[in-house]
Amino acid sequence: MYKVYFAALLLLALFSACSDDGDYDSYTIGDDFLQTQTTVAIIDTFKVSLSSFMVDSLVTSNTSIGLVGNYKDDELGIVRTKSFYQLGISSEGYPYEENAENILDSLTIRMRYSGVTYGDTTKTQTINVYRIAETFEEPDDRDFYNVSSLKHEQEPIGTETFEPEPLKDQYLEIRLSDAWGQELLDMIRNDSKDLDTNDDFFDYLPGIVLESETDDGAVLSVAVSDTSVYMTIYAHRVLFEKEDIKYTFPLTNSNIQFNHIESDRTGTNSELIDDDDERNDISSVHTGNHSFIQAGTGIYTRIEFPGLSNVLTMAEKRILLKAELILTPAFQSYLDYYTLPENLYLYESNRTNLNKGVIVNSKGESVTAKAVIDYTYYRDTYYSFDITNFISDELSDGYYDVHHAILVNIANNKSMGSTLDRVIFSDDSDRKYRPILKLYYVFYE
Repeated sequence: MYKVYFAALLLLALFSACSDDGDYDSYTIGDDFLQTQTTVAIIDTFKVSLSSFMVDSLVTSNTSIGLVGNYKDDELGIVRTKSFYQLGISSEGYPYEENAENILDSLTIRMRYSGVTYGDTTKTQTINVYRIAETFEEPDDRDFYNVSSLKHEQEPIGTETFEPEPLKDQYLEIRLSDAWGQELLDMIRNDSKDLDTNDDFFDYLPGIVLESETDDGAVLSVAVSDTSVYMTIYAHRVLFEKEDIKYTFPLTNSNIQFNHIESDRTGTNSELIDDDDERNDISSVHTGNHSFIQAGTGIYTRIEFPGLSNVLTMAEKRILLKAELILTPAFQSYLDYYTLPENLYLYESNRTNLNKGVIVNSKGESVTAKAVIDYTYYRDTYYSFDITNFISDELSDGYYDVHHAILVNIANNKSMGSTLDRVIFSDDSDRKYRPILKLYYVFYE
């Protein structure tokens, strides 16, 4: 059942290294102990079962990130996003010279790129801007979700067809309707009551939504703050000479900006994953020997260790030094437009896929793993988690609950609503690409 990798002669060196790194607890070993037959062994033949499931919703408001556009993922289908914003009046007001006529040049909505994209930015895509057609206010529970949406007008007030270059350009800027720009300019000239307070302006313009009509393009990530999202009237007037002027309508409440995120996984390995019943996780056996995580759509990988109870039947005296979980992304599944998340987190779960909080180590710190990426051959890419504390606690009472499972995704609900980071884990029969649980034991008489 296990393989002996080190003789007793190496035991002291191992303990010394553990103590120096601070990764393991210190063990005091007396002379009598050392005189017994002692070995250090690694047990790594446990079956690790992977499955995937999708939560019914996750928070996407107040994340400081807007997601705009759609893209196609061969494994996770077409991912579509819409981003909702509420604009208000400027604290500087809207001064207007009575003796001069302001002449409209343009009206635009401008957003600052965050530097992250998903999909193919070399493809031409079209983004439409719509006026929201219902009240846009904070819900009773203070949050909007990836499944939340608001009605909008049928005709767009602005359209931009372009090849996005977020690494080159600092801003996403879309020209809006000249007719609407003139309407706003007339409101300023006439000192409209709709510009008295934000609440008055919200009655006139509840908000705007950005939506792409191109499925096979890219999702663009933009920063959300009152200094990075704003609508601007550009105009000029002529008194003694031409004078350029502008009026801004900034983002007023970043707390209620939210992203609607949906996906169509028809015809992909992940097609069976269904948010109608998040208790029903789908085994990797039915999803192309893959399991999935995707932050913004709420897809988790679930991990169980069905053979771990065999440890309890071992007669040898033993001390668990370390438990290591190694998860391997599917071969070349992170090339092209798919960057692996730098860090992944683990969560405790039960039979019904309830997220019971992050798994911690003996110091109370969240258990995480950094991506180790092989950019040369793509064969040695993996995430390695130290789950010693989790396994020790689970086996400490002499009983192992196979449904006391581990979930994998990124940091927390708020982070998940601001990104489309994804990983496709392999559950291939090839040892190189399957999940592995390693238990490092000291056996002694």
